[in-house]
Amino acid sequence: MFGRVPRLPVDLLFRNVLRDDSVCDYNAYVKSLATDLQSAMLLAQRHSSVEQKHQSDQYNKKVKGLPLSVDDRVFVANKSGRGKRKLADRWEPAVYTVVASKPQFHIYKIRDHDGQVRTVHRNLLVAVNFLPLDNTVCRG
Repeated sequence: MFGRVPRLPVDLLFRNVLRDDSVCDYNAYVKSLATDLQSAMLLAQRHSSVEQKHQSDQYNKKVKGLPLSVDDRVFVANKSGRGKRKLADRWEPAVYTVVASKPQFHIYKIRDHDGQVRTVHRNLLVAVNFLPLDNTVCRG
């Protein structure tokens, strides 16, 4: 279970462990443990990256809405609240402007009226180009 032969009290009592070179060679044990851990880490990283790609593909299958264009105005989903959000606002009050897009990945860079840029997924955006342009709320 721990990658080595266990030392039991009975083995120490009869000194069988001390006569076995494969058990007592700590340098070989450390080297084999390091290579085993290295290969386990590489295997876990490969499985993790495959699973991340799979999860991303599954999430992007259910993208809501049409692709957005640069200079489109959008609201961002309000995900900041914790707990019960039955009566909370669904969208943040600020109007953002789309600055850049990667439609194949459904990722958009948006800018608020202060000039701060955020990167968000398409599922968190709703187009509000139908709203009248108010310079106090949005400065493209």
